[in-house]
Amino acid sequence: MNTSARPSPPGSTASSDTEQVPGFKQITVETLWNAAGEELPCPLCGSPEPTLLHSSKQKNLLRDYFLCPMCDLVFVPRAYHLDRVAERARYLTHNNDPDDKRYRDFLSRLWNELVPRLPHGSNGLDYGSGPGPALASMIREAGFSISLYDPFFAPDHALLDAGYDFITCTETVEHFAFPHREFDRLDKMLNPGGWLGIMTSIKGSWSGFAEWYYHRDETHLSFYSKKSMEWISDAYRWQAEFPRENVVLFQKLMEEPRDHEEITADQTRP
Repeated sequence: MNTSARPSPPGSTASSDTEQVPGFKQITVETLWNAAGEELPCPLCGSPEPTLLHSSKQKNLLRDYFLCPMCDLVFVPRAYHLDRVAERARYLTHNNDPDDKRYRDFLSRLWNELVPRLPHGSNGLDYGSGPGPALASMIREAGFSISLYDPFFAPDHALLDAGYDFITCTETVEHFAFPHREFDRLDKMLNPGGWLGIMTSIKGSWSGFAEWYYHRDETHLSFYSKKSMEWISDAYRWQAEFPRENVVLFQKLMEEPRDHEEITADQTRP
């Protein structure tokens, strides 16, 4: 999303900035997404050794897919990303009617797994809510408070500075151009003990990738296996659960209480 015609990911800084995430190699954003044959670090873990997994020759979808040997992410290089206008137009073709029973049934695959884990009064954020926030309607009907953020359809950046007891990402993480930035942001917004619920197509292995329908959507840029999700869990020290197909629930660990000796040492330290 970062060319002269593409916006930076929400909350991102200039392309020359660097970011450091616990468990990640330091990534200079300016070096990401270079042309084929040049350095092409993984946009999730920063590994410098992704390899070409597949080249699509499909009409109107001529692009390459690279596989990271460290975190198992498959990603599309920046040269093949849509511009902002084309990306938004593609999202508007989705059937996201909040009153569509089939769509609500689809979203319930995540919500039905997440809601039993939420204490009464939890406040949440639907991250990547899209043009038809059906999930938010379902969450409010269940008695929970929910805010909406979407870089195209609900771009309230002030929400990114708040903390939440739960965050939902339904059919969102596959659109991440810079997943290391997005997961870093999600971690910062998630309160200790809180839950991050993700629904996306998750592969067990990358065999048969060429025939997989999911990579044929030109707005899908990042593809995850179970190994990728486990890598994310380890990097952020989140606990991961896989309660059903294509759903992963991450819980951010509570901060461990410091013992009396640690506190006393800090107070007496000059």
